[in-house]
Amino acid sequence: MAALIAKTLGLEGEEGAKVSSAIASTLLAGATDGETAANWKDVASILAKKAAMWEIYAVIAAVALIVGLLIVAIKASSDAYNADAIAAEKAAAAAREVGEAYDEARQKADDIKSSFDKYKSAVETLKNCTKGT
Repeated sequence: MAALIAKTLGLEGEEGAKVSSAIASTLLAGATDGETAANWKDVASILAKKAAMWEIYAVIAAVALIVGLLIVAIKASSDAYNADAIAAEKAAAAAREVGEAYDEARQKADDIKSSFDKYKSAVETLKNCTKGT
């Protein structure tokens, strides 16, 4: 689709590749905000040169810029929304780990208490023994 738009605008070669790349990366929202801005700067530069000949390029550049800004804004709000969900998942995982560590520590404490009880029982048994038996 991006290549078709560039071709429709009469952009070929390096200019067409830059415009196609900018449109594609923005549509896929795979580029960072800085990369997207740099790509759109290149597109604006190319289209500004072409706009001197055709007014339609200015309209298309404006629409493309608006679409690009909308995509960046949606991506930013989505990242902010997902950040809360990711933080909640991490907190839940940490809470599970703390719970497991508590259970393990409690089990070890119970084992130690049981060992002391066995020791006390053995000492009492030895006390109750008579000599020579």
